[in-house]
Amino acid sequence: MRKTFSIAALLFLVLSCTQKVVQPDQPAEEQAGAPLQVMVLFAPGQLGDNGYADSVMAGLYSLKKEGTPAGADAPDVRFISADTYRETIGQLDSWLKNNANPFFGKTYERRLLVITESYMVSWFDELSGQLQSGDDILLMKVNEQDVKDAAEVYALGRKVHGLNISAAGAARSFCDYMKATAPREETLPFFRLYSEQIVSYRDSLYETFCQELGGAEAVYLAPLTTVASEGVFSSTYEATALESAFQWANMMQQAYNQDANSLAVVDLGGANAGWDYFLMDAPEKTFTSLLLDARPMSLARRFHIVRDFGKALSQWCVRWAGGEQMPLMEVHGAWDGYTTDNIPKM
Repeated sequence: MRKTFSIAALLFLVLSCTQKVVQPDQPAEEQAGAPLQVMVLFAPGQLGDNGYADSVMAGLYSLKKEGTPAGADAPDVRFISADTYRETIGQLDSWLKNNANPFFGKTYERRLLVITESYMVSWFDELSGQLQSGDDILLMKVNEQDVKDAAEVYALGRKVHGLNISAAGAARSFCDYMKATAPREETLPFFRLYSEQIVSYRDSLYETFCQELGGAEAVYLAPLTTVASEGVFSSTYEATALESAFQWANMMQQAYNQDANSLAVVDLGGANAGWDYFLMDAPEKTFTSLLLDARPMSLARRFHIVRDFGKALSQWCVRWAGGEQMPLMEVHGAWDGYTTDNIPKM
């Protein structure tokens, strides 16, 4: 009994001492949560493209991992990626209306909405006027005029900014390669996911091809779709696009077999994978492909252009979080190391 009593007394003393050290009667420091937030808006089915969108996601991970400079607030980092156009609009609408931290309830001092595709700017036709006073918008893959137009149409003022990476340098290298290896070919097939009526491309590829090859008649544009619809902006459409990309690559092989064309430029977003599927099992003698925003692949014989949007976005957000006055438009390219390729230099 004495041993039992001694142990109980010892435990009582230890707990008493612990309580004095911790002082639980004093209120703990209140956690308010991050005062800043970065929200990235992806198109339906855009993630998993092994290219542009995944690069942006890598940039978000880098931003979240590395944080911001000493003395600056690290932002919450989140993204929207829904299956359909309407679901994406709905989630964006909810985010615009509620600017409170979902875990701590405190209102964010500043928020940044990153729009990854320029055609999504038109969604503000339905959502105009819902931006909060501390909100900013960053448009990706746009030019300066696009930013100015968005600011004017939606009365955004200095809240809207642009970030882009040019592929012009790689395009010129490919034109040099075409002139050296296929001097008799008069046209360059250029496969896009959308037509110019749906998406205004700001990668400088088409303009550079026309300039280097002798005009618009030297570039044959072939969009996968020319009609904007709910189906286009969905993950289901991406699966259909993969099949179409494979079929297009097969048609290019037939043209190559008939000595029609030996080179092709491909910009199909997530559907680039369909083109790669064909190349993985292509005949020994096949055409030469150049894929935009596609990562190197040892199984497929083709050229690629890699634009490091993840790095550009992460660095832009770090400066924004640090309170820097952000420019209206920021453009990178091969000149500062944000665009790389594996095109032979002729």
